[in-house]
Amino acid sequence: MNIPNTIRIGSMDYKITLSDKILQLNNKVCKGIVDYEMHTIEINNCVQDKQGIEQTFLHEVVHAIVKERNFDLCGKDDELVVDEFAFGLHQLIKDNPDIFKE
Repeated sequence: MNIPNTIRIGSMDYKITLSDKILQLNNKVCKGIVDYEMHTIEINNCVQDKQGIEQTFLHEVVHAIVKERNFDLCGKDDELVVDEFAFGLHQLIKDNPDIFKE
């Protein structure tokens, strides 16, 4: 999977950055962070391998989809739900690469 420089989610273009800096959100170290106001996704590429980076990318994309579409996760743990969707998407893409080619 190639991580693009930008991705459109809903009507917004998100800039994707791979970084070697430590990412923190609410005093917690993260592998990736999405900023909904600045429309950016930043991924730490020093703490994980290529597959981890791909999964983190999808995890942050799912967060952005949830936000852009105003999904209500009905009080569920957002991180758990988003992580499970991201893992499922990653497996789908890896197991079926031909369905994404024209």
